[in-house]
Amino acid sequence: MNIGVKYCGGCNPRYDRGRAVRELAAEFPQHTFLFDTEQYCPLWLVVNGCPAACCSSGELRAAEIVSVSDPEGLGRFRQRLLNRSPEEEHSKRCCSRNETASVNRAFFSDRADESGNIPSSCLLELLTGLLAEKLPGEGAELLRLDFREIRPITPYKVVIASVRLASFREEADVWICTFAGACTDDKLDPLLEAEFTMRLPKESFVCR
Repeated sequence: MNIGVKYCGGCNPRYDRGRAVRELAAEFPQHTFLFDTEQYCPLWLVVNGCPAACCSSGELRAAEIVSVSDPEGLGRFRQRLLNRSPEEEHSKRCCSRNETASVNRAFFSDRADESGNIPSSCLLELLTGLLAEKLPGEGAELLRLDFREIRPITPYKVVIASVRLASFREEADVWICTFAGACTDDKLDPLLEAEFTMRLPKESFVCR
């Protein structure tokens, strides 16, 4: 998995942030740690040097953003990566109708189109990021995508993106699943709805 790393400005660091991240990268060679803030990563780690935690993250393109401001926070992030591997990487992933993945994101003006609105492709990017990272994750194949833009969104608005398993059917060696995605603003007013039809191999997934 690609993990993005963004540092704060370093005006008042209380610990050696660079060394801590280097040690983290050395411990988890199965993950790729990237530092290009214009690149999409399923997971971004924002590393602050002190409790002020002033480092911005709104420009980061991610399914999820984790912010830390001390060695303890990095320790919790490390434990999270430990919990992901090797068990999660090598066992079947379970997709449940009771499970929902969601993320909050603020869009900035550099993503706006000529009319000053954020294009629907950016909202779809949030939803596909959730599918790639959480529901169902790696190994799934997209068969069909349908979406409906309900109303445009302007920059600096907060968007809540969520994905859930809506239905599935069993075939010989695969699951054919339909995932319902939705983007709303911070008042939960709808912005976009999407439906993803995906093929999940039985050797990697269990549906219920």
